[in-house]
Order: sequence, then C-alpha cells, then structure tokens
Amino acid sequence: LSITDADELIASTPAIPSDGHSVVVELGGRTWTITVSHGSAYLGTSLLMLIATLVLAAAVGYSLIRTARKTRELRFAAMNVRQLGRLTERLAVATDRQQMIHTILERATSLVGSMSATVAMWSGSDTLLATSGVRLEGRTTVADPEDVPIDGSSPIGKALLTDAAVYVQDGTALRAGFAGVASRWSQAGLEACAALPIRRPNGEQMGVIELAWSRPNRFGESLRSTLLTMAEVCQQSLYRAEVQETRWRAASHLSELGQRLSVSRTLDDIARAVVRHAAQASGADHVAVGFVNDACTELKVFHSSFDRDAFGDGPPSFEFPLHPSGELMSVLKRGQPIRFDGAADLERFPAVRHLVGDRLKRIECMPLIDAGNQLRGVVAFVYLSGSDLRLSPEAGRLDTIAGLTAQTVERSLLYQHEHELVVNLQRQTLAELPTIDGLRVAARYLPASSLLGLGGDWYDVHILKDGRIGVVVGDVAGHGIDAIADMAEFRTTIATLLRTNLDLARLPLLSTALLNDDGHSELRFATAGLMIVDVAGRQLSYIRAGHPPSMVRTPNHDVIILEAGGGAPIGIATSSVVQNELALPSGSVIIAYTDGLIERRDESIDVGLARLAAAVRECDSDDPDVIADAAIARCLGGRETEDDTALLVVVVE
Repeated sequence: LSITDADELIASTPAIPSDGHSVVVELGGRTWTITVSHGSAYLGTSLLMLIATLVLAAAVGYSLIRTARKTRELRFAAMNVRQLGRLTERLAVATDRQQMIHTILERATSLVGSMSATVAMWSGSDTLLATSGVRLEGRTTVADPEDVPIDGSSPIGKALLTDAAVYVQDGTALRAGFAGVASRWSQAGLEACAALPIRRPNGEQMGVIELAWSRPNRFGESLRSTLLTMAEVCQQSLYRAEVQETRWRAASHLSELGQRLSVSRTLDDIARAVVRHAAQASGADHVAVGFVNDACTELKVFHSSFDRDAFGDGPPSFEFPLHPSGELMSVLKRGQPIRFDGAADLERFPAVRHLVGDRLKRIECMPLIDAGNQLRGVVAFVYLSGSDLRLSPEAGRLDTIAGLTAQTVERSLLYQHEHELVVNLQRQTLAELPTIDGLRVAARYLPASSLLGLGGDWYDVHILKDGRIGVVVGDVAGHGIDAIADMAEFRTTIATLLRTNLDLARLPLLSTALLNDDGHSELRFATAGLMIVDVAGRQLSYIRAGHPPSMVRTPNHDVIILEAGGGAPIGIATSSVVQNELALPSGSVIIAYTDGLIERRDESIDVGLARLAAAVRECDSDDPDVIADAAIARCLGGRETEDDTALLVVVVE
C-alpha cells in the first residue's frame, strides 16, 4: 500500500497488509495507525476508507511541511530586508567613502552570516586597496588596508578580471582554484567565499566585495540573491561617495586655479597655472592652453606633460600654425567649442596627434574670448582611453575654466600695456644724475613686479647755490598714475626749498604746508631721506621724514646706519626735526634707498637692514655702480618684489 503526491512518495507499507495488520505512518507531525482486517464484509469499503484517509493525511502533512518551509523562507527574507534596510540607512548618513567601507564591513557579515568581509577598491595603479573586517563574538575588527594584485590568484582578482561573481563552496574548491591564498584562508578558519564586483552606472569597475564563511556553503538561490542585492546597494553608495569626493577635489582645484590666475600677470604665468591645476579641476587627463598672436596666424601652445615628474618650472610649449580664415579659426572666433572624437579626427593636425598619441578618447577645445569678443586663445581638455575615471566632464566646469582663463589673459594684456606706459612715464620723470667734482654717483630704479601700478619712488641730486650737494630719496604713498603725479609735485616742492638754502630741520614742515595749500582734499604724504653733502668741508647733514635710515660706509668699511634725525612724513609733518651731522672723509660711501630694497613680509626690517649693511661692507669696490649692483643682488636676489625700489650710491673721492 503506497501514498504518493504526483511523483513524490509520501508513505508505503513493506508488503501487502494481511488480516489484522496495523501500519503506523508519521505524517504532518502526527502519528497515523492503519489496521487492515479481511474478516469484515465491508473489506472493500474499509480499504476505500483507508485509502481516502491516507490520501487526506498525506495532503494535510504535505501542506504543513510546505507551510513550515515557506514560513522559514519568509522569516529569513524579512530578516534580510531589515538588515538591508539598516545597511542602507547607515550608508545614507556616511559622509565619505571610508565611513561607507567601515559600515559595509560591519553590516555585511550580519546580513549573510559570514565570518569576514572585504571591500577592495581601485588604488589608482595596478592593484586594489583592500580593507577587511572580521566578525568575532558579535564585534567586527577592521584591519589596515593592503594591496591586492589584479590577477587570478585570489577570488577578488578573478572577480575583477572576469567582471563576474565568483563563488567558492568549500576548501577543496579553494585549493583547486586559488592555491596561492588557500593556506592563509585555512589558517584563518575560512572554508567558503563569494566575491562580487561593484561597478559604476556606466559599467566601469570600482572594485570587489568579498564575503567569507567558516563553513562550506552551497550558495543557494536565496543567498545569491541576497548577496547581489547587497552588492548593488553598496556600489550605489560607494559611487555616490566617489562622485562627491571627486567633486570636492575638483572644486578645490578650481578654487586653487582661480587663486593662481588672480595673481598671474604674464601669459607664461597663466599657462603655468592652467596646465598645473585645470586637469584636476576638469577631470581631464591632460590640459593644454594656447594663445594666438594678433594676426591669428600662430598659436603658442603650453601643455602639461604625460610624465608628471618631467614637468619643470615652466610648461613645455610649441608653435602651432593657424590659418586666419580656416574652418578651425572660424568656429573658435564665434566662441563655439570644438570637439575631436578619437585620434582619427586629428589626422590633419600631426603636431597635436603626436602629442596625445593613439590613446586619445576625446578632446574638448574651449575658446578664450575676451570682453570685446576677440579670440585670445584656446584651452584643450584631453581625455585618454583606458585611464582611471576621475570626473565626468561637465560643460559648465569647462566653461568656467575657460572663462577664468580668458579674463586673466585680457587682464594680463591690459597690465602689460599699462605697465609699459607707467614705466616709460616714470623713467621720464626720474632726473639725470649731474656730474659733480669730488663725488661719483650711481642710481638704480626697479619697478615692483607684483603690482599693476608702479609706485612713486624717486631720487634726486641737486647742486645748490653755495656749492653744496642736496641728495634726496623719497617714496610717495600709493601706486599707479596718481602716485607718479604726486611724486612729481613732492619732488618739485622739496627741490625748490632745498635750493633756497633752507635749513633741513624745517624742510618737512614747510613742504607739508605748501602741499596742503594747493587745494587737494585727499591726504597725501611721502617719506624721504634728505641730505646735504658739503664736498669741500667733508661733512654730511641729514634728516629723515618717516624714511628708512640711510647708511655711510667709512674708508675702513665700517657701516654707520643714520638712524637719528627722524620725524613725520612730508604731508603730515607738524614740527621741525633735529638735523644731524657726520664727517665724510675721502673714500666714504653714502647709501640712500627706499623701503622696497630691504622690506619683506616674512621678516622684520632689522633683518633687511643688516642684509644691506653686509652687502655694502663686503663689497671691495669703490665704484658706485658696482656697489649699487652688489646691494641689489644681495637684498633682492632676483626675487619678485611687492614694492618699487630706488637706490642712490654716492662715493666721496
């Protein structure tokens, strides 16, 4: 006697039951006793009832078994949903990728009942950077990241190479497929693992998530579904973190580019800033910037090197010929970007093709248009195939970089034009040095290198009526055309008063009074070092109107700093100052200068004074030109200055 449901055997007796035979069957969690009796006249009916009873019992039992199985599956699924929900919540509040990785390591093991979890992400080279977490006694311990080679020696490497999930069911399969890591896994007590690749939305790989168990695992359909769902949740969060971090880095580099461009004054400075910072700001692998000449017949291109270590102080450059009315120039002049897709589009431009090679994926060329709609140049963003994804190119970001560059180019050209005008103007206002018996004089003037407008520094040597020599070095507050105009007025006023044989002590006070009576409403002032050299009497008279102290080198090369006789600057002086005297034997050297020679932002003025004194003292020559050049070389050393410098050297014969 047997009972079946479709092809599945539910219960059966070992033989044909005889009279009085009883059969005990366990079905549906209950015990059923069936007795067969041949003595009854109702044997057929009994057998039918028996069969019906067994069928009913089998149906009930099978239903109970399936219900229990479904209940377990639903309970497991509900638990997975709750665990996935908690994982998603924790990932949603994580602020960076590192926090997300730690969250995955803590939650993934609980979700699938594994002993350990590993998140391996691209490290930007030929390896993956793997961070592992081991769960013991309800706590997850996270180890330091380590490099994992991208090859088939490990489940992580194989998952990355094949771009498919890798399941290792037991130790035998691990030893057969991954002998290189089998011993380490055996020592850790691991028997099974699953490695799941994680990807960006465009299909590019980000890394691999690996789960490992301390027992063999057959990876049924339900577990595989849970693992894939977990990997999808993790990859979405990790991609979000990657995009956010990349945007933060791009914004930081864009800010750095803006700061660099804001202080760039020449085309070389602009090119250096763009090729160094625009790539990170735009996500490009390579950036080039070119500036057109006035005739639009030539493009001077500055480009970043593919070999970053080969990039020196200045960007490499080359000349690129242009056709003024060609198709390329016509599009750029209209302010429209140009795009090249692949190396084939560059066959007509072998110089550019040689620069980027065959790995070219795309070039975005953004024209540099100034406020007058004139083409000044172009910025090219080069994207190479096979390179790591840094940032998806966004037209707005490229436009921003091109706009910043174009504005800086326009400002640079305007600066150069104004710089030339002001330099010429100031040089014309500086007096020619007279020839004086008994004195040799040399002068130097160096314009500031970091300011758009030049300052009002000046020097003067006057031959007075009584044969004495008036020496003046001054500095008007401010920069630009206005400062130069003020400087001319201050010079004239001081020169006029000196020629009246006025006492030096009263000169700042009277100069202030004269300058304040000319109708100017704005406050104007200037510092000045004022001296009178009595060549015949070998004597020096001097005062200081808010100016750095002049110096005198004695014949034996001692340096005297003339710090006495100080008073308020001309323009705000309200009283006379004390005039001081110093003997000037033959061979003495007078050094008068403005503060641009000695002042630096990162040090006190005493350090600058000591540097100048050492330069004058250590110079063996008595030629004023040699002494002037030695002082400038020692004090400035070729560095860019933030203020003008005037220097006057007088040698007493």
